[in-house]
Amino acid sequence: MGSSARTAGGRPAHGGGSAGVVGAQGVAPRILRSLIAAHQQGKTFASGTVRMVAGQRQLVEESHYKRRVDLLLSEHPTLATETLGHLTQRLRPELKKAFHFEAAGLEPLKIARYDGENQGFFAPHRDNNTRETARRCFALTLNLNDPAEYEGGALRFPEYSSALYRPAAGEALVFSGSHLHEVTPVRQGQRYVLITFFWR
Repeated sequence: MGSSARTAGGRPAHGGGSAGVVGAQGVAPRILRSLIAAHQQGKTFASGTVRMVAGQRQLVEESHYKRRVDLLLSEHPTLATETLGHLTQRLRPELKKAFHFEAAGLEPLKIARYDGENQGFFAPHRDNNTRETARRCFALTLNLNDPAEYEGGALRFPEYSSALYRPAAGEALVFSGSHLHEVTPVRQGQRYVLITFFWR
């Protein structure tokens, strides 16, 4: 298993173009392994989408739109604190340098798994186009395992180009929450990522 479509430092694996994506080294390998283990052993749930149901906003599972399994890292407070410290130290300077952005806060950390057994994917979407998500300024996705361990599962920004982003384990990509983006189907193996969103 594996693919030559691999990227480092936020550069697309192939396809060209730019979507204002910044890449940075995220956390140490030891923490990456701990995050994957936390997902494998924790109380995971099928990731959903907020929709209007009978006049009320509810989290709905929609397998035609997104197939992903999530874990809230708040279940592991010590690991969450350590991970947040690493991310803050490495990414705050990059956010300021690239986007002149000072984050006032961020959403609770979430670990997600895209699984080849059910062609895990996330259809094209924006991260801040609902009332609940409007304050999301920038999205962060940190790859927890090496792209050689799975096929597919690339990040793409179709409004800009056909470029596929497949960061190495421990590399984080940061991009505007307004960008239309998708995760292509994982055809084999499992892709693990850490996700959060920065607020102004």
